[in-house]
Amino acid sequence: MTLNEQDDDDDTKLCKNYYNKSVKELVESAKKNGGDAVIEVRSITFHIDGSNQVFKEPQCFDDGAEGQVLTRGIAIRWKPLPPEKAPVAKKVAIPTATKP
Repeated sequence: MTLNEQDDDDDTKLCKNYYNKSVKELVESAKKNGGDAVIEVRSITFHIDGSNQVFKEPQCFDDGAEGQVLTRGIAIRWKPLPPEKAPVAKKVAIPTATKP
């Protein structure tokens, strides 16, 4: 592995670490505001020219200034089922093997 490959690997690992931290903060924020979970988490990069890109996997973009990892997601809240629609556990007889 060359130094450049080592640097690229380190940068990728660092990016994933920051992405995971950002997702954790996103979930904490959702829970603080009444959400139960976050779905469709995406990584967003904002470019110096004002454009941005959205990715399904961790992405870091370094435009020469300090880089950031930004994420977005959809906070959801579970609604309890009404009692008439709630699943009911039933006892089921399990046949045992018999010898002939």
